[in-house]
Amino acid sequence: MKINRDLESLRKAIELEKEGSVYYKKAASIVKSPVTAGLFEMLAADEMKHIEFLQNYFEKLSEEGKWPDVNTVNLDKDFKLIFKEAVAGMDAALKVSTDEVEAMRHALELENKGRAMYEDLSEKASERVEKEMYAALAAWEKGHEEYIENFANYFQENGLFTEE
Repeated sequence: MKINRDLESLRKAIELEKEGSVYYKKAASIVKSPVTAGLFEMLAADEMKHIEFLQNYFEKLSEEGKWPDVNTVNLDKDFKLIFKEAVAGMDAALKVSTDEVEAMRHALELENKGRAMYEDLSEKASERVEKEMYAALAAWEKGHEEYIENFANYFQENGLFTEE
């Protein structure tokens, strides 16, 4: 039955978002740089928003047996502006450890996995709202990827990496 498949897709998406949130919270607590910690804290908060959106859709689909008429997921962040503001406030003496670089690489893998899953689900979706919701989440994950890449590139280009 299609509803059961849709519910299972939502369940898997919620689990992936929970995995991301747990990872980002842990990463934020162990990195040394406050800038990198802020990056991970923002990502953890966004993953919680994704979970909330997905759980709302899951509940509506479970209760009503159909997708709602209106998509409520939208990309509400300008990641380029957020990055620009973060860089403007960075301390010139900032250093980023190789552990933090590794944490950012793993974060990119998580975001890439999420984006690919949402793009696939959007492509396979038969309901307009379902398609729009997954496409919006894919765009949000893509924004996260670009945000993380911008930080990693900035750190690299400005010689902010340390071997600690």
